[in-house]
Amino acid sequence: MTPLKEDNPGGLMNEDDKDYILDHAEHLNRMVPGGLSVMGMFVVSPSHQTKESHMNMRRTIVAVENRVSEDRLWGLSEEDTNDRVMLHICSNTNIVTCWIMNIKEPSKSSKSATWSYLQWMTAFWPVAVCPMDIDLMFPIKDKTRHGLMQAMKDGMMRWAKKTEASVCLLNNKKLPAKTNLNPPTKRNDSQRIKIQGQIFIPTAGGKLGERPSTASVQVCSCILRLKGSLGCRAYMNPARTTAKTTTMYIKRDIIRSVYSSAKNFFQHLINDENSAKAFMGSQALAKRVFFLVPDTGISLCD
Repeated sequence: MTPLKEDNPGGLMNEDDKDYILDHAEHLNRMVPGGLSVMGMFVVSPSHQTKESHMNMRRTIVAVENRVSEDRLWGLSEEDTNDRVMLHICSNTNIVTCWIMNIKEPSKSSKSATWSYLQWMTAFWPVAVCPMDIDLMFPIKDKTRHGLMQAMKDGMMRWAKKTEASVCLLNNKKLPAKTNLNPPTKRNDSQRIKIQGQIFIPTAGGKLGERPSTASVQVCSCILRLKGSLGCRAYMNPARTTAKTTTMYIKRDIIRSVYSSAKNFFQHLINDENSAKAFMGSQALAKRVFFLVPDTGISLCD
């Protein structure tokens, strides 16, 4: 749920609260691991506000998509859906109405949809884990607010493309894309499949096996270095646990996690009055902590 505002303890939100809701959606987007995305929203309101809530949700979902896509450094694939879900929960009857809208065609009418609540549905989804060592350098040409953020974004975009092109081993093997990692067996369904991933990112030459490109010289006033170890995690729908989707979700979790850390750190530099000292030594980044969401078997991070 979007936390209640201190100046609005009753919890009734309106159009003026859209930025507050967008901030929450952006934060949640940073918390979800690979394989999970912000896919919609629900609203609790009286029955006479159903139509108004529906229109507000449509506008808000489009705004949410625009906000979270700003931090999406990877290209979408055929595995990604354009559908977004809207749930209206009637506060006086508990009746739930569900709609689906196509985020790529927001002007089109949304469709009514049936839905059901499945407790523990995700509890035994296969999970992939992947330790990752990070060592990135950001040449800083100027230390202004715009210069810092632009240098970080440019550096992350280059690194994200390399990560997308990287080689991923699953359980120490390079598997064909269509390999099913969750084949039907007689095993106990209460046992979750755990997949171990390893990522090998190409060096300066681009693709693995290519000759390194000619070194370039870049004018800069300093270099910021982001270095450390990252614990990555991704969840897969059991019906679509192929080598291709598992690799894709692992890489997305790596990219999103590192970009969030870098973005938060650079924003801290910008807002800190003593930020000049940060350019003269080491600074500790926030640690990634996973926590289990009750009744889901899924862990988010912060």
